[in-house]
Amino acid sequence: MNNSSIVSSADGSKQLVTYSKVQQKIVRQNVRSEEEYLNHIGKIIQRDFFPDIAELSGETSGDPVVDASQTPSSHPTQNPERDEISMRLDKYLANNTTEDNASFMEIVEESEKKREAKLANFFPSRSPTNAVRCF
Repeated sequence: MNNSSIVSSADGSKQLVTYSKVQQKIVRQNVRSEEEYLNHIGKIIQRDFFPDIAELSGETSGDPVVDASQTPSSHPTQNPERDEISMRLDKYLANNTTEDNASFMEIVEESEKKREAKLANFFPSRSPTNAVRCF
């Protein structure tokens, strides 16, 4: 059973924090709205799997050709803003989830705790009081 909870940070962003027994570590996922999540996934899939779709449909990338003499001579910033869709699809899915999925995980956790408490008499070896046995 995983223990999960939604945590809000000071800047208003939410994260789903889960302990994974399989990975033996705490997994944090950014909680995103359904629209934002699907929009990002769509852009990543189009970029990675169908890069020619924009050209085939007649769309341009919006990046006009710029002459090197016209570009400002500034140094790149030390900490540029991280683009949320610059990562691969599997990495994005591992680091992000939707509000619906996060709330569903909390409901499942609560349901499992209630079920274990209800069935504790039938399975005494799994109850928290008998977790540490001395033989």
